[in-house]
Amino acid sequence: MKIATAKRNPVRGTKTFYVQSETDARKRYTVQRVTRERKATFFCNCADFMYRKLPHLDTNTFSGCKHIKAVRRAA
Repeated sequence: MKIATAKRNPVRGTKTFYVQSETDARKRYTVQRVTRERKATFFCNCADFMYRKLPHLDTNTFSGCKHIKAVRRAA
């Protein structure tokens, strides 16, 4: 997977990555790392994350999709 980093992030503590799809080269997913009080939380706009991996309310516990895992490995 190819990973690119956004040049600018409008919100402090947020870093944005773009991950190219493995199955469709024209498609890319946005992964955001939000850091608050030294804790990082990752979000992705892929269907797997949106429908199956979202955290439970008021918790920070969930497993990431393959795009988040790729960003974590590259970082």
